[in-house]
Amino acid sequence: MASARSGRCSARRARDPPPSRCSSPPPPRASSPSRRTQLSYFHELAGGPFGGDAYLVDSNVDWGQDLYRLARWAKEHPGADLKIAYFGGIDPHTVGLEYTLPPREPAPGRYAVSVNFVRGMRFQAIDGSSDPVLLPEGTYSYFQSWEPTERIGTSIRIYDVSLAQANAARQRMGLVATTRETRSIAP
Repeated sequence: MASARSGRCSARRARDPPPSRCSSPPPPRASSPSRRTQLSYFHELAGGPFGGDAYLVDSNVDWGQDLYRLARWAKEHPGADLKIAYFGGIDPHTVGLEYTLPPREPAPGRYAVSVNFVRGMRFQAIDGSSDPVLLPEGTYSYFQSWEPTERIGTSIRIYDVSLAQANAARQRMGLVATTRETRSIAP
């Protein structure tokens, strides 16, 4: 019979004391970003903290925890009219963000959208004039057509949508193409 010191666990007789340790492999450790964002932690096999929203939404991934990060990001990236669909109970104006809600149909521009809205969740958002607006289910699910250009924490995605991208999404949705040009977006 092997002892616990030899690094293996094996069947033991009733009179033997229980082994103090078995040498099974340690559980997988979370990557550094996952440890910092435990609220929205998902194992890497489920896509990690940036892919878990494909499986679960609502308070599993987003409690509005990334609003201050978004405000910091917006100060570092001026130059475009930012449209925000924020999932949370705080008015983004309180952290210095000036914005409007994204349009309900694809259009070119720069957007910051909470993952719950990207995944089509129905919820209340604060519009650019500090009024609550109920966003019906699927309002911003068209953002799933694009890869985000950046991620703010684990709950907010940044999209820089070109005229061509907007029109391709509009065509898939059976909408008329838009001719509105994209405003210059600073890098």
